[in-house]
This record gives sequence, C-alpha cells and structure tokens, in this order.
Amino acid sequence: KDITHIFEMDGWKSRSEDGRIIFSREGRELVMYLADKPDRETIYQNISNGVHVVAADEAMENIVLQEAARKAHTERKRIVVFVTTAKGFGDTGKFRKVDFSVYGE
Repeated sequence: KDITHIFEMDGWKSRSEDGRIIFSREGRELVMYLADKPDRETIYQNISNGVHVVAADEAMENIVLQEAARKAHTERKRIVVFVTTAKGFGDTGKFRKVDFSVYGE
C-alpha cells in the first residue's frame, strides 16, 4: 500500500514540502523523507533530527544511516532518525530509532 494512504486511513493529513511528506494530526507533525536514489548529498540535506526515513531497500537504508552519522559528526550535534525500508514498513508499519550522539571535541 502507498505510505500516504496508510497514514490517511489512520486520520493523518498529508502534504508535500521540499521533497518530504509532512503528516499532521491533532496538532502533531511527522516529517517523512522517501530515500529512493543513492544521491548522498540529497540524503544528507534531508536528514534532520527526528526525521522518519523510508528507504527503497537495505542498501539505501545503509546510505541513509551513513549520512546521518556524517551529519552528526560534521555538525557536532545529536541526530535521531527513524528508519525503515519500504518492505519493512509495508510488513510492520514500524520504524527503527537510531541515535547518533557526538561526544567531546
């Protein structure tokens, strides 16, 4: 099933903005990025703290995690991403939380 359809069935409204899908319900927002091309710079730009990423496959998921780690290191700040593959989301509807923390200087 289409991801937006799944969320809309659960009462979420959706809109597209800057290559991301923004879901909103009852004053809450969930930002989702669909990673389907191995363009590391685009992925890097779309990584932000709390973003939910649906990767096309496991290889794309690995690239997303590498770019999140790079961004946390480069910007010297904690980045938490929620990631899954398209198949994983279709099977379980769940994301895996990955926390990148930077310690020291």
